[in-house]
Amino acid sequence: MSELKIGVQVRDRVSGLCGIVTGKAQYISGCVQWLVKPPIDKDGKDVLGIWIDTVQLEVVGEGIAVSPIPGTPGGPRSDSPPTIYRS
Repeated sequence: MSELKIGVQVRDRVSGLCGIVTGKAQYISGCVQWLVKPPIDKDGKDVLGIWIDTVQLEVVGEGIAVSPIPGTPGGPRSDSPPTIYRS
């Protein structure tokens, strides 16, 4: 099995949902979840991503490679916590 990482195509073993991993969350308890973004639906509408535990996911394809946009670490949100809270 390939390593889970941002951009790979995965399938949830429980629900059968397939999509691209677009985010990762690691909690203080040790739990790691991945944000899986499915393709648009048959009507061309956006489908929300779902956070899924690592153990439920299997890599089914290479997915996509996305390069970060220079000068925008953390995205465009102006309400980000001050750097004192970041590690």
